[in-house]
Amino acid sequence: MAWVLFLLAGLFETLWAIGLKHSDGFSRPLVAIPTVAAMAVSLGCSASR
Repeated sequence: MAWVLFLLAGLFETLWAIGLKHSDGFSRPLVAIPTVAAMAVSLGCSASR
């Protein structure tokens, strides 16, 4: 189970990095909102045991 969470955290880490590029510094809200959500999921997966 830990490996699954680790892989999910890596996947969402990649997604928010791409979203950060496309949100133009959070100035495009339709892209910034999913980017922040991907950040939260990534941190949540990496913080859980």
